[in-house]
Amino acid sequence: MKLQPAHVWLVALGLGAAVFAAYAPALDAGFVNWDDLAGIVDNPKVQGLGAENLRWMFSETYLGPWQPLSWLSLALNHAAAGLDPAAFHATNLALHALASLALFLLAWRLFGAVGALAESYPARFGAALLAALLFAVHPLRCESVCWVTERRDVLSAPFVFLALYVWLGAPAREAGGLARRQLGALALFALALMSKATVVVAPVWMLAVDLWPRQRLARLGWRRLLLEKSGFVLLAAAASAMALIGQKRDAAMMGLEQFGLLDRCVVALHAPTFYLWKTLVPIGLMPCYELQPPGGHLTPRFLVPAAITLAITLLLALRWRRWPAALCAWLAFLATIAPVSGLLQSGPQVAADRYSYLASAPLALFVGGIVARLWLRAPELRTLLSAAAGLVLVALGWAAHQQSRIWHDSLGLWERVLALEPENSTAHENLGSALLKLGQAERTPAAARRRYEGARQHTQRSLDRALHARKHFNLGAIEKNLADLGEADAPERLAAAERQMRAGEAASRQHGFAIDAQAHFNFAAVLRDREQLAEALQHARACVALDPRHGSAWHMAGELSLQLGQAREAVAASERALELAPQGPIQAVILWQLARALEQDGQRPRARQAAERALQLFAPYRARSAGLNKLAGDAEAYLQTSR
Repeated sequence: MKLQPAHVWLVALGLGAAVFAAYAPALDAGFVNWDDLAGIVDNPKVQGLGAENLRWMFSETYLGPWQPLSWLSLALNHAAAGLDPAAFHATNLALHALASLALFLLAWRLFGAVGALAESYPARFGAALLAALLFAVHPLRCESVCWVTERRDVLSAPFVFLALYVWLGAPAREAGGLARRQLGALALFALALMSKATVVVAPVWMLAVDLWPRQRLARLGWRRLLLEKSGFVLLAAAASAMALIGQKRDAAMMGLEQFGLLDRCVVALHAPTFYLWKTLVPIGLMPCYELQPPGGHLTPRFLVPAAITLAITLLLALRWRRWPAALCAWLAFLATIAPVSGLLQSGPQVAADRYSYLASAPLALFVGGIVARLWLRAPELRTLLSAAAGLVLVALGWAAHQQSRIWHDSLGLWERVLALEPENSTAHENLGSALLKLGQAERTPAAARRRYEGARQHTQRSLDRALHARKHFNLGAIEKNLADLGEADAPERLAAAERQMRAGEAASRQHGFAIDAQAHFNFAAVLRDREQLAEALQHARACVALDPRHGSAWHMAGELSLQLGQAREAVAASERALELAPQGPIQAVILWQLARALEQDGQRPRARQAAERALQLFAPYRARSAGLNKLAGDAEAYLQTSR
């Protein structure tokens, strides 16, 4: 039975419209401080397509995973539209629609091996369409679709679904046809792995399909079934090794001393029932369901779902001959959840909505097949079944539309998480970071102070719940910003900022955490204001060593070197800062700093040139800023006395 091309086009249009309707709020969303800033906004490696950028994408495991195609897709977004978040979100929606279409094609081919469905075009088509729509509009997909960083989910899914579609192809009549299909499927699987490593479960899906509905085990035996999938297994093993290396490099992988074996087992068994429940009742969704303290998972909240997982698995195994479709769908679901279930714990979350993205496909296929079988067996219920399916899809789409709204910005995202889980340490930390950034953009000191005080409160609550060096550095940055408001408590704020920075430094040494570039920069700024210039210069240099494009750190390094009498270093740092400076008054400030450094280094002709250029750039801004007017006056005085 051949799928009509016109029907494929209609399905593609329908799925595209459904995805757009469900996730339209994402098109108006920005980037959020949940890896979007570190991975995209502040990451020059994905802001170009040069040889060095491509080398980085295909060789590094930045932020944990090895995902060269995902980085490449983000770089292409940037090449087309810069840092316009709407373009990134639109691409995510388009890829999710493509994944849904690929799942439809896979479902059509899969249901071709299911008895009665294979003989009825309407039932087979309806089953495939229902499965694709359930996958497309379910609110559990929101995190993967609406969060730009999770591009890896929506990019890997079309490749892996199409790989399975090709692998399931009808037996070729010509010699070598099977080999060609295997090579095509392997190529698509490799592209999926280069987008996200969790698609390593594809060989398990293949075995599940071989058990039922293809029923190849009795005919071919385990050895033949495993041998023909050896290429997929080897690719999956290589990708798994890369993923583990990346997580260890990023210090995201937890050891047994942090997260014990008994806790891991309970959490891993809890995961399938947790995601099954969220699939059936998609309420209270959020990006980070936080880990509990050691031993905190040995409670009914986790033990009951773990017991349900075991009970479902045992029941389906015992009823295997009667319910083969249910067992195979369940095994595929379990296999897909396993890498993110907690056995190999990475990050602070016990669960996350995005972990259900690929795992939802077997469940959607199972539901689509069951509804279609009922439709065939009970003609009198066809109208009722069709209406019920339509109502469910509309309800899910509406829920996805509402859930998409929380991804509009960082503030709304983390406020939503805290409304659901008030003690969520990750949410408090990220909300604190969002408030700090908003405070820096406020126009009045009073408004900025309110933002900073809120940032300090949330960051401190996060630190009280879970110690981390990063949180000390964040608190130090908040105290520094409060000090910069110029109020009477500024000296106390600066002293508090230094205490937090030193606590962060000590925690980093103790736990082996690497201090990031921005933390070094903030530490340098605090020490500079506390007149500890030599140590401040060390941190400024550490910042530019980690992030050579950090123009503000080069500027500070030049300023500190100048004050310490290190003229040659001041010249070099100021020249580099000038190369990176955006157009505007900052260029004049750096040029005047460069002029003083050149003068100190004995390069008077170059110093005069720099001062003259600085004076020209100061001209449009002198009337607007007393500070810039003073610097311009200093440059004028220098030019008069240095003739």
